[in-house]
Amino acid sequence: MIRGYRVFGVVKGEKFSIDVAAVDKNHAIEKVYSNLGSRFGAKRTGIKIDRVEEIDLNETKNKVLKQLHGGA
Repeated sequence: MIRGYRVFGVVKGEKFSIDVAAVDKNHAIEKVYSNLGSRFGAKRTGIKIDRVEEIDLNETKNKVLKQLHGGA
């Protein structure tokens, strides 16, 4: 079952928080590494994950995740 996760951390000296839909916490972390590595050209060693929180997909500001969950 797909769940929502909010991942907090630092990449290239900048703080971030990203909402992702994933099967579990480890899957969410992998998606963030992939996304940030692609977007910023950062290696995994350059991305520091501080914490991961499970969220209700209705809480997200990400429009795509809301649509996947069936929200407006």
